[in-house]
Amino acid sequence: MQTKEPKIHKTSKPTLIHVDPNDLETSFKSLGPSIAVTKGHFEFPVSCDARDHDWNHMDQQHRPHIHHTYANPIRVVREQNFALTLTCTPILKFPFMVLLTDTRVDVGVFYQAFTLFNLVYVHSIIRSIPRPTPEGELSQVVTDWYVVSHRFFKFLHPLIEKKLRRVNEMQNQEDESVRIRRTELRKKGFCFSTDAPNYINSNSLTSNTQFPKLEKTYHISLESLTPLVLNKVSIGPIDLLVLPKNETGGATTIWFSDCPHEGGPLEAGKQENDMIRCPWHSLAFKGLELGNENPGGTLGNLQIMLDKNELVVSQVDEERMPSSNHLQTGMSYIHPNDLISHFKSLDRSFVVTTGHFEFPADCSVQDLDWNHMDQNHRIYIHHTYQNSIRLIRSANFTLTLSNNPIWKLPFFILMVDIRVNPNMFYQAFSLLNIIYIHSIIRSVPRPTPKSEYSTLVTDWYIVSHPIFKFLHSFLEQKLLRINRVQNNEDAPVRVCRSKLREKGYSFNAEDRDFVNSNILAPNVRPPKLTKTYRVPLHSIKAQQMEKIAAGPIDLLIRREKNDEVMIWLADCPHEGGPLDQGELVDGYIQCPWHHLKFSGLHLIQSSSQGILGRLQIRLDRNELIVDQTQD
Repeated sequence: MQTKEPKIHKTSKPTLIHVDPNDLETSFKSLGPSIAVTKGHFEFPVSCDARDHDWNHMDQQHRPHIHHTYANPIRVVREQNFALTLTCTPILKFPFMVLLTDTRVDVGVFYQAFTLFNLVYVHSIIRSIPRPTPEGELSQVVTDWYVVSHRFFKFLHPLIEKKLRRVNEMQNQEDESVRIRRTELRKKGFCFSTDAPNYINSNSLTSNTQFPKLEKTYHISLESLTPLVLNKVSIGPIDLLVLPKNETGGATTIWFSDCPHEGGPLEAGKQENDMIRCPWHSLAFKGLELGNENPGGTLGNLQIMLDKNELVVSQVDEERMPSSNHLQTGMSYIHPNDLISHFKSLDRSFVVTTGHFEFPADCSVQDLDWNHMDQNHRIYIHHTYQNSIRLIRSANFTLTLSNNPIWKLPFFILMVDIRVNPNMFYQAFSLLNIIYIHSIIRSVPRPTPKSEYSTLVTDWYIVSHPIFKFLHSFLEQKLLRINRVQNNEDAPVRVCRSKLREKGYSFNAEDRDFVNSNILAPNVRPPKLTKTYRVPLHSIKAQQMEKIAAGPIDLLIRREKNDEVMIWLADCPHEGGPLDQGELVDGYIQCPWHHLKFSGLHLIQSSSQGILGRLQIRLDRNELIVDQTQD
């Protein structure tokens, strides 16, 4: 088998593959001869270790409150290593939608990507690099970005690059206080349940701060504190905020000074009656109120008692402390039933058009999902993605940048395809940043008298400002046509797989994902032969090829001369494609599904036997003798 794999980088997480950072510029330029790429660089020394930088980067919840960005986002999907966010920023009163992908491609390495009007593609690499210091190992943020477009739009690159540099400088400066505080808390013995951060637990709005234990009991005199004012009081490694009662009586309220969520400074938060709102994530916390009627209680890991004019603070017994486990893996996504309301929440003027398509597939749900996740066949069967870069592939998501020229100008589409649940996929892309298209693809079992087949069900949502609603009907017809055409083109593929399974074929990777569905290596497992088969050759004329069965296995046999034959497995060893429909080029048969080339077994009377797959084949005059090899 001959194939040319793109140059990819396999990370320390074996289920994630991405274009290597060193090869990105070359990959972008391969999209077209007129492509221009501008590269930028930025560094910022951060006052925290790499894990807190990674958490800080993956924590999307703080951006509206600290950076004043993502003020009204839709977090469409979050997985451990991937986040898909749709944001809306009004420009001249028109909603400008940006579909932003953020991926951890390796430990301490992130890819961010988005398009501008489909004419400019911006790709950033964010790294956290260890930086030894006298105070310990901190880190350095290194950001490299690529601005990609037709050379006609290269005049925009300096403007975009200047904007990217300014955003990086400003946001890193704004985040520095966050990072410094986390570092200081760690020095005092604090730790966090997000110490192994991912996009799920870094955005969990639960208590992630783990406070250090108190080694002794502390006494706080209320007489030394200012009434009706928040007083910051230290008890060993822990700081408290105490609001004492006034002279006429009332409750004394106590909070942690460090936010139980992620350690933010509650003393800098806004006080709202008996609540304090954290400035990092705008979470509000109610304090522990103590008075004559309620002289004692617990605050996190602390037992606090009011004894006359004194607070007595001690450590809660471990068995009385609530358990904390916020590893939080899996996937978080907006449920299909809630998509429309979320889209309309982006902007109250938004209109949403929905569409629906169904196609009966004569194959199992298993093979229908494989057919969807197999991106390599689209080039040759659908004639799409002809000029594309598969930037990232993971088990449950893939990110592809394709160039679809319009009037000779590159038109970049950043396509996101995500398996959000077994047998359900989300596809998303934007058009000119004014229209967002979101599709849900489901594989639904469809029992038949013969066997259990499936039905492909697709629902799509077209989202825009009302002024662009006149385009919805055109786009809906386009989506309907694409679904109809591509499903008709895929129907023979699915039928072929069903027939192979009926004959006893199986496949190495039955639990399919976006990685193993796109591996260009043999995956077919033919059934074992239970006896010897004799295949007559007398009907095959010279320079002709015929498909002949050897039990459940079909062979392609071409007679070169009277005493010379070439033999191939008729079903492609890769994924079962029909090699009899392929093209014979220089002694190789090219599969029509993925264009992989396969050399045959060459037999002549003087060298009359060989191995093809798991078959032992011998040429005996005018017939082939086919046996199963010994495993």
